[in-house]
Amino acid sequence: MESLTATSDSLSPDAQHSCVDLGGVVLTLRDDLRFTLQHDGSADTYLIEDPVRTKFYRVGISEFTFISLLDGHVTIAEAHGLASSALAAEALADHEMAGLCRWLVENQLASTPASLSSCRMAQQGGRERLRKRLATLSPISPKLRLGNPDRAIGAIAPLLGWWFSPFGFLVWMLVLGFGLMSLFGAADRIDQSAQSVIDRNNWIWLAATWFLLKLVHETAHGLACKRFGGSIREFGIILFMLIPLPYVDVTSAWRFRSRLHRIVTSAAGVMAELMVAALAAILWSRSSSPLVTQHAFNVMLSGSLITLLFNANPLMRFDAYYILTDLLGMPNLATHASQVLRTAARKFFFGIDGSMPHGQLRWPWFVAGYGVAALIWRIAMCVALLIAAERMLWGAGLVLAMFAALLWFVLPLAKAIHFLIWGTSSCQPDRRQFGKAIAIVSLLIASIVSLPWYGHSRVPAIVDYEPMVQVRAPTKGFVKRVAVRSGQYVRAGQVLVELENQPLQWKTAELVAQAEQSQVRARVYAASHRTAACEVELQQLAAIEAQLKDRRQMLANLVIRASDSGIVIGDAIESLQGTYVATGESLMTLGPAGRRRVRALVPQRELEYFVSRVGQDVRVQIDGSPGSEGYLEHVDPRGDTHLSHDALSAAAGGAIATSTNDPGDDRSEKGIALDASDDPESRGFEATETYFAATVRVDQSMLQNQLGATGWVGFRSHRGTVAAVLWDLVCKWDARRRQTLQSGRGCGL
Repeated sequence: MESLTATSDSLSPDAQHSCVDLGGVVLTLRDDLRFTLQHDGSADTYLIEDPVRTKFYRVGISEFTFISLLDGHVTIAEAHGLASSALAAEALADHEMAGLCRWLVENQLASTPASLSSCRMAQQGGRERLRKRLATLSPISPKLRLGNPDRAIGAIAPLLGWWFSPFGFLVWMLVLGFGLMSLFGAADRIDQSAQSVIDRNNWIWLAATWFLLKLVHETAHGLACKRFGGSIREFGIILFMLIPLPYVDVTSAWRFRSRLHRIVTSAAGVMAELMVAALAAILWSRSSSPLVTQHAFNVMLSGSLITLLFNANPLMRFDAYYILTDLLGMPNLATHASQVLRTAARKFFFGIDGSMPHGQLRWPWFVAGYGVAALIWRIAMCVALLIAAERMLWGAGLVLAMFAALLWFVLPLAKAIHFLIWGTSSCQPDRRQFGKAIAIVSLLIASIVSLPWYGHSRVPAIVDYEPMVQVRAPTKGFVKRVAVRSGQYVRAGQVLVELENQPLQWKTAELVAQAEQSQVRARVYAASHRTAACEVELQQLAAIEAQLKDRRQMLANLVIRASDSGIVIGDAIESLQGTYVATGESLMTLGPAGRRRVRALVPQRELEYFVSRVGQDVRVQIDGSPGSEGYLEHVDPRGDTHLSHDALSAAAGGAIATSTNDPGDDRSEKGIALDASDDPESRGFEATETYFAATVRVDQSMLQNQLGATGWVGFRSHRGTVAAVLWDLVCKWDARRRQTLQSGRGCGL
């Protein structure tokens, strides 16, 4: 659906401000055009249907009155005079009349004797064929026409058309409500399912799901159009940035006199996808099969979030836009908004005065605001699509992204520069004004990129004792008695565990006997004055006593005592009774009473900001508790990939991506109390990147009953200027590309 409101103030750089006297020109309106009066609430409009080009246009009463007088016998000035007499204050102004005439000729709705010349018609025909050929062959958005589905959709319309009745709407609401209830009822499963969605192995399934849903979407548009008496002229696929987008031509819906029918036709696709997503939510919440839940979640995501982001976004000329324009009675909203912005741009950059259509608009500021919002969204989407194409399609994506950037940014800039240098035969830019505008824009950009940029440094954290003391078995043996329980407070020197090692006891008794025998022999040798034999025996006795001393120490170590006062921490400590433990095996942990700390794990990219923050306050948020202020005491300069707490790993619901790690058989035999971070068995998960431990002191009252609770530590940090941050992003992007390229070469790609 195209609008009328292109005026002589055309906004492309090579557009001309008409300096030609149009009064004596004779325009002839095509006699095969169809006009339909439509009531749009506050304003009546006429719908113009071009049956040859299958295009629709909408004009106001004033425009239609003037157009209807262009019969090929009266001049433009005469038609304007007759329309002014009939409309009085509602008549078109001179510049509006000139713009309307230009628009009629450009869209081949009317012709002049010059435009009907064989040469002119051949040029127009050649340009039209070239435009269609370029649209088909464009690598950015080629359109593949697959035929006319009117008969096929017409065959199934009697079976499914009832969905667009009041009863069908009621069924849709019930299914949607039931789906939302099912989703909220199983909300605890969303995070787990979301992890599978972002998995690379799921991308192909997600894309296939999205494509099938778009087929359902477009079929729903066709069914609604047939339900209300319209026709479907064409079906096909647009490969936008190599992304297949099915489409159907339901422009005949503009003929509907009922606004409700037009809105339902526009909303049918989104409603169909939301209903499929609701059914998928019901299936997802009740299935226990991983395969079923994964595909059901794909359908939920594609049919709800992605659809609402694009098709239900009025800033894009999709379904929601046409619904909004019908509701507001502003059928040419996007065109008016674009005209306002581009006319203002021509005035600002080139000093060319042009009238804005404020007199025709009920809410000029709303239209201007819509234009700004739509422009920002369009730029953001273009940049996002270029980045996505470059990253996902690699070499082909890079070429495609460069070509798209050429079409969307470079060519318009080149046309503007061409107009600035040479102008046109009827319109010349004010180059002094252009210099002023560039100076203002440059100053504005320089001011923006010089602004300080503050980011939010936020890292995962856990409530822990500081320092944690790991209690290990100093020698091997069977657990004879467990003297404490988890959560119990113990004092330094208190017995924790008693071990039993009969072979050790036997060996000790044997060494005692050997020592006594050696002492007897030494005395005998000394009494018989056998000096040499006595010295040898004394040496053997010393060796036996050394062994005996070690064995007695090991026997003493069978009784394990607390090295410091603290709280006993451990799962199922009582189950150790009667079990065999090896030397260095972890038995339990002691946490110093009243010395809880928040331990944060800082990734390499945030290390600089945390180091500079030492000695200052930070924000601490523990899950399930109100946030509080903390004091950053220390950041360990030694990085590590091993996690001391499994709760921080993504596998356990934490925020750190990990992989399982074999702890190995390395056991410490250095005593009964070692730092918990040195425990090999605590290294069941290994982070995919290096983290640095930071200690945060928090009011102890805030950490009551919070031991082991996870959360985050964060603060606002100065990242430099906007320019520095942008440059850093570019450098990181380039580094990733180089690394990917080198890895590809290393694999022989």
